Amino acid sequence: MNIEQKNTLFVISLVLAVLMGVAGAAFLLIRDHVASGIHDDLERAGKVFVSAQKNTFDNLLSVARSARSEPSLIAATLTGDVATVRGMLDDLYPRPGADFIAVYLDTGPGDVAGVGDKPHFTSSQVLGSTELLDLVRGLAAGETVRFGNALMFDSLLQLVAVPIENPLGGRVGVLIVGKLFSEHDLMALREMIYADLAIFSDNVVLASSIPGLKKQLPLINQLNTTQGSDELSVGDERYSIRVLPILNHVGSERKAASVLLAVPHSTYWTPFQVLAGNAAYFSVLILLLAGLFGISISRRTLTRPIQLLARATQAIANGDMTQKIKLARKDELGQLMTSFNAMLGALNSSQNELKSSRRRFLDFASSSSDWLWETDRSGHFTFVSTSVSETLDIPAESWLGRTPAEIFPGSSLGELMSLLRSGDDRRDVFKEVEIWVHARNGDPHCLRLNGVPVFSGKTLRGYRGTARDITKIKQDEKRMVILANQDHLTGLSNRRRFIQDLNHEIRRVERDEESGVLLLIDIDHLKLVNDTAGHAAGDQIIVQIAGLLKRASREQDFLARVSGDEFAVAYSGMDEAVGIEKAAELLGRIGHLKPRYGGRSLNVSASIGVVTFPAQGKAPVELLAKADAAMSSAKRSGRNCVRSYDESDMMREEMDNQLAWKDRLLDALDHDELVLVFQPIVAVVAGQTSHYEVLVRMREANGKLIPPGKFIPVAEQFGFIQRVDRQVLTKAIRYLAELP
Repeated sequence: MNIEQKNTLFVISLVLAVLMGVAGAAFLLIRDHVASGIHDDLERAGKVFVSAQKNTFDNLLSVARSARSEPSLIAATLTGDVATVRGMLDDLYPRPGADFIAVYLDTGPGDVAGVGDKPHFTSSQVLGSTELLDLVRGLAAGETVRFGNALMFDSLLQLVAVPIENPLGGRVGVLIVGKLFSEHDLMALREMIYADLAIFSDNVVLASSIPGLKKQLPLINQLNTTQGSDELSVGDERYSIRVLPILNHVGSERKAASVLLAVPHSTYWTPFQVLAGNAAYFSVLILLLAGLFGISISRRTLTRPIQLLARATQAIANGDMTQKIKLARKDELGQLMTSFNAMLGALNSSQNELKSSRRRFLDFASSSSDWLWETDRSGHFTFVSTSVSETLDIPAESWLGRTPAEIFPGSSLGELMSLLRSGDDRRDVFKEVEIWVHARNGDPHCLRLNGVPVFSGKTLRGYRGTARDITKIKQDEKRMVILANQDHLTGLSNRRRFIQDLNHEIRRVERDEESGVLLLIDIDHLKLVNDTAGHAAGDQIIVQIAGLLKRASREQDFLARVSGDEFAVAYSGMDEAVGIEKAAELLGRIGHLKPRYGGRSLNVSASIGVVTFPAQGKAPVELLAKADAAMSSAKRSGRNCVRSYDESDMMREEMDNQLAWKDRLLDALDHDELVLVFQPIVAVVAGQTSHYEVLVRMREANGKLIPPGKFIPVAEQFGFIQRVDRQVLTKAIRYLAELP
């Protein structure tokens, strides 16, 4: 429905509302007028009915007085013989205005004779009825006339009783004259009172001008309308009614029957219905005129400007931002058009800025090493930047509408999915959540995700954030861990890792009340081999001895290369005697290696120091120092032999020398006397420096530089190597920061 139709509908509705208001007010006035007329007519009908009944009883009284004055009736009554009286009544009846005549003799009870239009009028049930006997008794009390009503065999009798006087004085009997209230009487009365009426008793209709009234008698009997009126529906007609009682006689509380006075509503409403029909035709004409007027006015003043605005808005919705409305008006619509043109200008600027911002965002997203993402509250991706395809070789558009678990079905993504589907009860920002996934080529990738919740009002809509491929970082970390814990030549644990493992093993054997053995193995004359045959030959000897020690070790044993020519092996569940046997076995196997280099065999031997734990020490550094002392004793004993640590046989000056180096190293660390030397690494082909190797030296008090071979083993042995590492890294980073 367009605005013109709506405006016309509004005008018509307004006029219709006014007409309905007028019609409503008229209806209320007419309703009150009709109700007043009905009330007045019921009042008048009641009065006319009472007056008509009075006339009926007056006529009956005239008939009764005329009959009792008949000499023959008086003579028959004086005989006191019922048969004689009955014969006389047969001669007197019929009489105009009477349907029943009865004579009650004063000679005794039951002395009664009667005559009437219907046989049952002279039956004992009628003549001996309470209603008739009450009339006789009333005259016996001295009354000159008595009126009454009696219901006999579904017939209403209107009765008058008068005494029969003895000419010589005194009363000899009572004459009762009755008239049947018939349908003819009722219809005549209806024409007189201008209302419908009915005579009924309980649920029996005696006479009625209202068809179908009998069905409503139970309801009428429940109404109390003697002092007012009520309403009743009979068939298709609605009546206002009033019910009046018909008493047995004056002063009696017993009802012989009831009379229903009713006026049909249609009689009163019909003239107004005709008037309402004429008013309806007139109202339709007014509505048509109002509609035409509304269409004309709205088309000129409202519809055309709004149509211009609608067309411009539709054009803008279709992407045409050049629309402008020209309308010379000074009212609200003119202000609206001016505001629309201003808004369009601002919208153009915002649109251009939005396009620029979107282009900027897409450029950032595509060029960033991180890729951007957004999901709905179910964890399905709604946006992924194109840079993800460079990382995982999966097109960005294939992510949309899918969850991470659907894109990478074989990956463990439970933590991430629980965060993305946290619901309204959890709305947390999450940071640095790491997941491992596989690219299309099967390569594993580690992704680090950060996300923040996205809201619409107070409703959680999903998450958006960044993701970065940190696979190389993880690989570098793993490589650094390996470098920090393994010897690069042999693949064995280095001194640092060995000290950590040995410390844990000492705690375990101490807790389990076991013992273990530490062997420190030094290769004899390795420096001589390096000087004569070259470092490659020395490296081959080191590698072969490392392989031999691996094969000779159990799974629970710990093996490490602790310095250039030294190896350490820690055996669990072994005492000193077995440890010495094991050392001798290793010594023999080392002597049989005979590695070949440069076309000739190399003789290899070793010196081994043995120490037990935790009996001879509970600290790894202490055990290594004692094993080194035992190994030095083996060297002094001619090499190629095994010596166990014995406090009484060991020379203290060597350990004292290590403690002296420990003090010198601590002093150098405290006074920042470690010096870095940057050694360039030059590419042979290009002849250019590609990077630098950082070397560390310790400066003595006289300025002389001490090589690392003198103090690094002490740092590792006494647990200071981490402090050395920190100082070296700090100095190197500071030097890089100061470069131009």
